[in-house]
Amino acid sequence: MLTFAEFRKLRKTYMDFETRPQCRKMYRIYKYGQEKMNKCNTITILPVGTTSPLCSLGTVDVAQSPVWNCKQEEGNNPMNYATATVTAATTETQDQRKYLEKRLQCVFYEKEAPLYADFGLGDDDPPRTPKELEDRIKAGKFIVKGKKTDGLDADDDFYYGNWSNLIRWRDPAKKADQDGYEAARTALSNARQEALDIIKIKDVEAGLEAVKALEDWKPTTAAPVGMTG
Repeated sequence: MLTFAEFRKLRKTYMDFETRPQCRKMYRIYKYGQEKMNKCNTITILPVGTTSPLCSLGTVDVAQSPVWNCKQEEGNNPMNYATATVTAATTETQDQRKYLEKRLQCVFYEKEAPLYADFGLGDDDPPRTPKELEDRIKAGKFIVKGKKTDGLDADDDFYYGNWSNLIRWRDPAKKADQDGYEAARTALSNARQEALDIIKIKDVEAGLEAVKALEDWKPTTAAPVGMTG
């Protein structure tokens, strides 16, 4: 490794504008790199009692090294890659639990999706043909939005949008039950969590029965019918 004087003399041949503090800073970086390189060059592990040439540093007796004095045990060669620790693959039970968790989530979504419509929160699809439009209007299966009797933001006298935007295609006889929907969804979420606990804690047979139980789940509150929403 170069001394600072040698390093500075070398750098001045092509960087004569560099100040001494700047050169000192670069020398510290150079010195640090050289020390790291030398350390890397001394980590080769050989059988005890042998010597190894390390660049221009001469030879090092590994048996006398305070850092790399490694005693080789019979039948346990540290450089034998065949004895390396390998992470074991997942077991059959772990795979079964993962499958049950995914299946449980699918069942949950299948049960959750129709709840919104079942409790009257979803509107009907709009008519698609002139005949269907006529029949829907004659049957009164629509609601006119914006009337004062509707409450919030209602105004009979002023409306600047298209008249078709005032039509809400919804059977007035269908009741919207927000509270019933929230209660049913909470019960379904609780049932899913109970099934997940069984899958995680108990055996896979009990987990499968828990998934089947969720497939048979029905809301305890009946969907509303026959009242104005």
